[in-house]
Amino acid sequence: MAELTCGEGGSTGAEIVTQINWNTEDIATRTPFMHNTIVDTLDIPETYTKIGELHYTDMPSGVYILNISSTYQLDIANKSVFVQFTMEGLPPEEFSSEPKDKTDRSTFNYSFPYIHTNTETFDFELFMRKEDTNGTLNCQYGNVWIEKKAELP
Repeated sequence: MAELTCGEGGSTGAEIVTQINWNTEDIATRTPFMHNTIVDTLDIPETYTKIGELHYTDMPSGVYILNISSTYQLDIANKSVFVQFTMEGLPPEEFSSEPKDKTDRSTFNYSFPYIHTNTETFDFELFMRKEDTNGTLNCQYGNVWIEKKAELP
């Protein structure tokens, strides 16, 4: 039986598999990835309602990218939808949009870098609300994810 090698005098198949496993383990230890999927959060009221969250215990320090996305529908025109998130005890960030047509399905996408300087718990919560009691607001789908991109300098 022939032995698999990589190039002249190169690695054997077993060595290649060992290297792939080592690389995979290394990536797993240095690039944490965490996500939460949001599906069918229906009839969201005019007060902020939690629609998604991430909680990470002993998160390694580093530079991360955090992404929020959602698809929602408000069945009344010219009223605002508000999206807010909080994390790590920082003041909340708020965004608003105003669908122009009650049949519109709207999207919200936001990505930003985050520098995590300790190895303590990471807490992130995502909220949504409508402008007032009129209409029905439904969040059909969404994702919240965070991924480590680099070590701290």
